[in-house]
Amino acid sequence: DADGNEIAKDGLEFDFDTVTVTIPISKVKDVPIYVNLIEGAGATRENTSIKLSESSITIAGDAATVDGINRIEVGPVDLTSFELTYEGTLDVVLPNGVENISGIEEVDVSLEVTGLAVRDFTVTNISDTGLPEGYSAELVTHSLTVRIRGPQDALANLNSSNIRAVADLSNTTASGTMDIPNVQIVIDGALNCGAVGTYRLTYNISR
Repeated sequence: DADGNEIAKDGLEFDFDTVTVTIPISKVKDVPIYVNLIEGAGATRENTSIKLSESSITIAGDAATVDGINRIEVGPVDLTSFELTYEGTLDVVLPNGVENISGIEEVDVSLEVTGLAVRDFTVTNISDTGLPEGYSAELVTHSLTVRIRGPQDALANLNSSNIRAVADLSNTTASGTMDIPNVQIVIDGALNCGAVGTYRLTYNISR
């Protein structure tokens, strides 16, 4: 019956003597949490220390699905978005059909880039690309302070003349003063060095 008690068969007739009942069984598994990293500016997984508030998570689901999961990925974290240390919280997202038995919905992440240093440079080599036909652009920002990360010896030998800032003006649709985001910082002749953070330039656009 509804309470799981056996029903007396007296006075009852059955078409079958036995029945087959299939009960789905979930498989439970512990899997590690893996932080995806976007490498850059000299920082790689090899020279980045990773600390997590939770190192693993317990999941459950269909055996075939669970057997195919060897880790739960979180992130990514862009290693060029900070200088040497990062702290943040990342969401834990599971594949469809997989249950989060642990109840861990987010994980705190601490990153530290080791063996590298940072140094500021004043960049005056500024150019632009992608300006639509019919428009003209006048640069307002004539110098830009850029923070470069890399090995100490490489930074010591790096000069501002080796660094260029390139603005993408392809999204120009009107005249006026425009603040251009996501300026690309290009370094010539320096291995394992790159800009950290984001940069903007201001242009006067006319047509």
